[in-house]
Amino acid sequence: MSRTPRIEPDPVDEDAGLQGSFHDAPHPEIADSAHLGIAGNGLVLALGAGGATGVAYTAGALWAIEEALGLDLREAPDLIVGTSAGSINAAYLRHGHTPHELAYMLPPEFTSPDPRRRQLLIPHDEDTFLRVRRVVGTAYDLAHHVTKRPRKTTLSERFSSLFPSGMYSITDADWDHQGMPREWPQRPLWVVTADLDRFERVVLRRPITQDETIDLRTALQASMALPGVWPPLRVAGRRLYDGGMANSSTHLDLALRAQAAVVVGIAPFGFDPDQARTGTVPRARRGVVAQTEREVQSLKRHGIVSMVFGPTRREVEIGGRKILDRSNTIAVAEAAYAATHERLDSDRSREFLALVREVVAAS
Repeated sequence: MSRTPRIEPDPVDEDAGLQGSFHDAPHPEIADSAHLGIAGNGLVLALGAGGATGVAYTAGALWAIEEALGLDLREAPDLIVGTSAGSINAAYLRHGHTPHELAYMLPPEFTSPDPRRRQLLIPHDEDTFLRVRRVVGTAYDLAHHVTKRPRKTTLSERFSSLFPSGMYSITDADWDHQGMPREWPQRPLWVVTADLDRFERVVLRRPITQDETIDLRTALQASMALPGVWPPLRVAGRRLYDGGMANSSTHLDLALRAQAAVVVGIAPFGFDPDQARTGTVPRARRGVVAQTEREVQSLKRHGIVSMVFGPTRREVEIGGRKILDRSNTIAVAEAAYAATHERLDSDRSREFLALVREVVAAS
């Protein structure tokens, strides 16, 4: 059986696409919104990268947005786009979990004193010789990611077979414990990944035919395969890794492919727009804020209205620097809920929410 994923076509406008070294993977056909199973002129929900604290922030923000909208965010979006950690939230939503449930569904051992369990950093069960080879492979892939020089796939395959990459593992048992299904949801979900060797953005989604299958867990694991931490996933001859590394943490521009009318974006690696306008953006978040703003402006030029939510300084401080540590995620989610609720209590936000309701009702 073929393992070919569905790879989305190029954006309709380069201004809306990726900045820097990455570009979109080619697609064998030009797919319109009907071919993609999307009606168009609806709501697109774009959930960005952010590690474990990003999963928590997104859950809390969506919780507040859903309450303010009075809509079911599991069903209302025409399309949900998930990148890295955001793909986890996206998959759970499409499989029937509410944002409120996402904020509190953390397995108990992730709050345990064992830092490996808290961060899902479980080393591979290997002998010393293979572990040394893995260190070499990991260092090579990290250097390659930094230099961003495309390399031949055949050479990459030979090298990675001798020197595998990624120091930690995620197993089926981990996915089972988190209750993540293998099957793709019926409602449209796009999972953003990146090709480690060709530096192309690759978007995975539910296959249209039975002979083009890739299960949901594989897509999610590829989207969150942080270089050096977890191994890239080999899919259809490509080595795929964290979609948040593809020069955007949210990939809002993909809303153009869905012919969206309105977009709600969550950028856990970004920063609250109101605080960004009145204060100093933390240094580590400035690049994400700038790229997100470019994407927002591009959508605006195409007549697509959007609102992007990012953490305030309080959520950033609660989350801390260890983005993979899950011990304080409930506190992050609750702070995100409170901050987002406050932001939505403004005339501009109420106008935006009214537009979202109107669009969803008409789509």
